[in-house]
Amino acid sequence: MGFDDYFLIVWDVTNFAHENNILTGPGRGSAAGSLVSYTLYITDIDPIKYDLIFERFLNEERAQMPDIDLDIPDIKRDTIIEYLHQKYGQQHMAQIITFGTLKTKQVLRDVARVFDLKTYEADAWSKAIPKEYGITLKEAYASSQSLKNLVADNSKNRLLFETAIALEGLPRHYSTHAAGIILSDDDLVDHVPVQIGGDGILMSQFAKNQVEEVGLLKMDFLGLRNLSILENTITLIKKGYHVDFDIRKINLDDPETLKIYQNAAVNALYRPGPIQNIDEFIARKHGERPITYPSKELEGILKQTYGIMVYQEQVMQVASTMGGFTLGQADSIRRAMSKKKHDIISRMEVMFINGAMKKGYTHEVAKKVYAYIMEFGDYGFNRS
Repeated sequence: MGFDDYFLIVWDVTNFAHENNILTGPGRGSAAGSLVSYTLYITDIDPIKYDLIFERFLNEERAQMPDIDLDIPDIKRDTIIEYLHQKYGQQHMAQIITFGTLKTKQVLRDVARVFDLKTYEADAWSKAIPKEYGITLKEAYASSQSLKNLVADNSKNRLLFETAIALEGLPRHYSTHAAGIILSDDDLVDHVPVQIGGDGILMSQFAKNQVEEVGLLKMDFLGLRNLSILENTITLIKKGYHVDFDIRKINLDDPETLKIYQNAAVNALYRPGPIQNIDEFIARKHGERPITYPSKELEGILKQTYGIMVYQEQVMQVASTMGGFTLGQADSIRRAMSKKKHDIISRMEVMFINGAMKKGYTHEVAKKVYAYIMEFGDYGFNRS
């Protein structure tokens, strides 16, 4: 599929990290479904052993570039970035810009300052905004009587609020993206506008989505504090106990450790979609409610999660098993659901029902299963 050079670039970075005793994560996201990633030591997860799906990572139906995110200790991220800068050169490597926007309370404070309000007056506007994540000014106005009172107090307040609404959501400032970098075999200036970043390395003036739209491949190197803690722990174990400790050789079947995870499957369930089903999941697990399946043929796919669709791979497997989709087409359903692309979702429903009926399922059962996918598969987590 033409991504061999991409895999080799990622391998080169992980190889540099390993040669310089920099701990890397075992694999994040869908890349763990790739056997090539595993054999190149980019990930530590054997996708065959854990029945992971390569097509969740990359397939011929996919319009987006592949995405391998690398986790590295936060105190070592600069070392990795500098290695890439030295290897590929000033004109071929850049970090990515990100823009902070004028969000609800921030835009009110900025406009209040321009309107020459005193601090306590600006605070009154902030306190009038309900404590609800992602709320807009119009939504806040509809639900907050104190905000309505402020706006109605005088013409200056009314103008302040109208100005804030007009500015809400616009870019306020820029900074460097926490993880993303881009590489190009041509000079970057031939593809994107750039500026010098604070550390002397170029920074794109396009944000991450626009960078991908012009054909450049974004790579994410995430600096994690937990990996720094882990790396320090390993160093102290080796020094204190004089053992050649390898964290990758820890027994993953340790009963005491597994007990912690067995208390609840929160890693995958605590997502906007499956979170609604946590009570049902727990009740089924403890035998308080029956385990049911929309169709008996799906038991093999949904048995491990008590008949509840938790993982994105399960969406793909159901679409393939029942609807006759290729795994690439099945991934298109998953993407359409996550992006709320209703036209694609409707078109895929027709394809799914027709495919299921060709396999001998009734129209009623096929429609029921697709509705089940829409209900339970939305915003799931990938098993990889």
